[in-house]
Amino acid sequence: MGCFLPRIRGAFRRGRAGDRVGRGYLAPKKLVRKFAGRLIEDRIGIAGEYARLAWRRRRSSPGAGKIRAISFTQLTIRWEFDMLNDDSKENDDAPNGAESDSNAGLGENEPPLHLAAEKGDIESVKTLLEAGADPNAISGKGCVPLHYAACEGHIAVARALLEAGADPNVKDESQSVSLHFAAEGGQVDMVEALLQAGADPNSASNDGTTSLHDAAREGYTEVIDALLKAGADPNARAIDLMTPLHFAAQDGHIAAINALVTGGADPKAKDDEGLTPSHIAAEKGLADTIDVLTNLGAYPVRIDDESFTLHRAVQEGDVDSVDALLEAGSDPNAKSHDDSAPLHTAAEEGEVDVIDALIKAGANLKAKDKDGYSPLHVATSTAEFPAMKALLEAGADPNARDDNGRASLHVAAYAGHFFVIGILLEAGADPNAKDNYGQTPLHTAAHEGNFVIVRELIEAGADPNAKDESRGVTPLHSATIEGHAEVIAKLLDAGADPNSMDDSGLMPLHFASHEGYAEAVDLLVKAGANPNARVLDWMTPLHFAARQGQVDTIGVLVKAGADPNVANDQELTPLHLAFQENQSEVIEALCSAGADMTVLTDDGSVPLH
Repeated sequence: MGCFLPRIRGAFRRGRAGDRVGRGYLAPKKLVRKFAGRLIEDRIGIAGEYARLAWRRRRSSPGAGKIRAISFTQLTIRWEFDMLNDDSKENDDAPNGAESDSNAGLGENEPPLHLAAEKGDIESVKTLLEAGADPNAISGKGCVPLHYAACEGHIAVARALLEAGADPNVKDESQSVSLHFAAEGGQVDMVEALLQAGADPNSASNDGTTSLHDAAREGYTEVIDALLKAGADPNARAIDLMTPLHFAAQDGHIAAINALVTGGADPKAKDDEGLTPSHIAAEKGLADTIDVLTNLGAYPVRIDDESFTLHRAVQEGDVDSVDALLEAGSDPNAKSHDDSAPLHTAAEEGEVDVIDALIKAGANLKAKDKDGYSPLHVATSTAEFPAMKALLEAGADPNARDDNGRASLHVAAYAGHFFVIGILLEAGADPNAKDNYGQTPLHTAAHEGNFVIVRELIEAGADPNAKDESRGVTPLHSATIEGHAEVIAKLLDAGADPNSMDDSGLMPLHFASHEGYAEAVDLLVKAGANPNARVLDWMTPLHFAARQGQVDTIGVLVKAGADPNVANDQELTPLHLAFQENQSEVIEALCSAGADMTVLTDDGSVPLH
């Protein structure tokens, strides 16, 4: 929540993260068209006007592959009353000796100074300040008076507040400062006044945008010049790595583009999807903007480039346009900036008709993007059932690997899409497929604690004792490390070896004891795990539990037959380790279990030492 009404400035992300193993996509299919809010009249006659926020479709806003809220230039809330007169009337009826509070909240939790600042009532503002009103008081909406004045462009009020000590860098709940509001509203005098008062031109809101982003988005050249002169970073990055130049390019603000590039903006800057300002302009069909950017040093981009146009049509799910472009000779396998083919995009969007049209035109089912994802990987990560079925029916390989050797089954297991596991298995996906690290989908599902997927994979023949090639861990190790008791029980029931050792000699019981997963410890020892098993340094599960202060785990281990007097390779018993770590409860538990207080170490010391 920002000032006045929600100041929605961020973008819903749609993209792959990290190494993209089943990270999935945020894939809303339809637009959220409108968000409207209204302030209801309160007892002193405050009325609010409508503020509308519209959502734009993917790639209709600055930034490829995102859904971004359209910014509104100003939030105009008109207060329909004379604040001082009403306040005076109420105070006339106050009991003798009663004090009026110049910071007391009136309607909507807004103090009088905030209301006067919003209204632009300079005389009331001065009166309230002289009466001791705090210029930095935060209202119930998380705003200070200067936010209101900056948003409304009341320069005289802003100067009075600043002279009274208002801090120009106070942030509202969206981390926006007064400079954001002034820049977004094109209030150049306000911007200059705030900058002269010490406003930070590079202060970023919670979506990473600065005031320069706001001015660029609206095309306010004078504001851009003022901000750049004050030291605003022309290449500041929002959370999606968008620069102010991306914002200016989106609506073809050519004067703003020239001002930004003159101020040092990089016309070749790429956002987190590899798109430059020229790409943004091309998506909007802004030929003049592209020409300007190209002349300023940007990479050349052609609107009439068939591959670019085809990707746009696929993205929009416009099957008629896709058919027309394909019939006109567009390459169904043309790669975009991230090496994705149109079929990848159609799979992500779940557009079955488009998928069918592309395949009919010769789209390559084995095409790989920059991460080695096939269209089936993409459809699996978004859990697009119809798209998956269309691809599989057309011959997509369910065992195709990405650059990390991961099949679609790995992707589904990581993302927790248990409902697509069956589709892949039915199509012939190998439940024991290993990636480049030797991990199977069962390793992944066990680590994530997804019982349903673990069960489906085991029923399909997944090996519960498969070891990866990097550390030698089994799915049981993976589940135990995270303490997923239900999954542990299922793996043990399927024949997982409770005494299997990884490359360091560690068994699942060592991990469970170290982390204090008492339920997991109980399951393992009941399944036959050795409670006195030693690793390379002769540490037993009880040593791990004692050192970490896992009292409950110690009780389970001792009950299962763990020896409290076994020493490690340094002749230290669990009791020694408990004393070293000042684990008083563990010491008591071990002594109750029969730990010997007189056992000597190599240097002749006993636990008490």
